[in-house]
Amino acid sequence: AERGFNAVRVPLGYWNVLGAVAGVPYVPSSPGKSLAVLDRLFEWADAHGLKVLLDLHGAPGSQNGADHSGCDEHGIQWGAGKFFE
Repeated sequence: AERGFNAVRVPLGYWNVLGAVAGVPYVPSSPGKSLAVLDRLFEWADAHGLKVLLDLHGAPGSQNGADHSGCDEHGIQWGAGKFFE
């Protein structure tokens, strides 16, 4: 904050919270580890007077068919019923 920043943006994939999902190329070893890092980030930001903006960078089923949005080998599926059950 002392350098003029007031927030930090954190891209967060759904896989960081849900854990291993078949076909997702970027899966942490456990959501517990991802959430522990996120907790440390909030502590660090608070200590430095910064806000945290969580950016849902990828939702289940992909939004654009590319791997950075949580795509699996089946392409875009966010409108498929399996994600709304």
